[in-house]
Amino acid sequence: MHRSLVLVALVTFSCGREAPKVAGESVDRQSGEAVEDGGSVNGTPRPDQPTELVITNLAPGEFELSTSTGAAVATKTRVERKDTSGSWTPLEQLDLGNGYRLVASCAVASPPACTTISAGAALHPVPWQGLSCSSQCNRDCDKNVWLGAGTFRLVVSPCAGDDKSTETAGPAFELPSHDVMGLAFDRYKLSVEVTEVTATRLEPPDASWSATAPSRPNAVAGFAVRAGSEHAFDTAAVASLVALLRNPNGFDDKTATRCAMARVVGLRLTRNLATTGKTPRSETVELAIDFNCHKLFAVRGGTDGRPRTVLATQFDPSSAAFAAIVKKAFADDKELATIR
Repeated sequence: MHRSLVLVALVTFSCGREAPKVAGESVDRQSGEAVEDGGSVNGTPRPDQPTELVITNLAPGEFELSTSTGAAVATKTRVERKDTSGSWTPLEQLDLGNGYRLVASCAVASPPACTTISAGAALHPVPWQGLSCSSQCNRDCDKNVWLGAGTFRLVVSPCAGDDKSTETAGPAFELPSHDVMGLAFDRYKLSVEVTEVTATRLEPPDASWSATAPSRPNAVAGFAVRAGSEHAFDTAAVASLVALLRNPNGFDDKTATRCAMARVVGLRLTRNLATTGKTPRSETVELAIDFNCHKLFAVRGGTDGRPRTVLATQFDPSSAAFAAIVKKAFADDKELATIR
């Protein structure tokens, strides 16, 4: 079967004003008083503020903005880097000066100055790619600079007249070093804040197989789960898997092979998502690992209004390491005993 590389666009943004003192908290700069995320001073709602704005990091550079009451925010936001003194400094000239913007797609060249987020809805902006001049929507750049390693955050401003006194800062996130750009960065995102991994045996695909099929309990990445085959990874195995996903040299992203998939193992990774909201958030990433063709499919999304997206690649350079982890989890599986 021909392998297709389908990559997921993720989201991020940037702008440039003084940062709030604490991530997730705002400050009224006229009164100097702390302002709750709901945009109120001393409990009095202010309609010109991003009321109940919640920022969730779906992955490094990938954000979700939501509100229970509705909010109007500035489309042009900013991404800030934490320096050695602990202060936050805005990144300048992202996308050749356009900055990071709260846009759901790059189709509109000149989006409006304000973006409205409806009550109970969520905005998933095009992700920040961790780059300087091709950071979000700009694709014409020959002098890109990878801006990791470092600690970053998104800062969103309200959009109402000239009153910009309150801003909302998202949770901090890390960018890895410069050697994880492109597809390696997308795999890195899968590995962030992984708390548990469950492994299952998967049936070979039939003619109707699609990795983007809707998520369901008896399937992983579109492959049917073999009943009674579930195994939980121990702490060491989880750490080994995270290290494999972060290895920039462990995959072959250029080779497309044709062969019949077999001896397929599914992994469900549970990731914690940092959020300024009061409700804990998590995400399940589905991995299908084909040991016959050495193909790997990673599937995210399909919930919370996000599309179901697939990253596909070959793992020949790290096949032995993947085999070791899987054989340990399925110690009694005679079919998997021969994978390598």
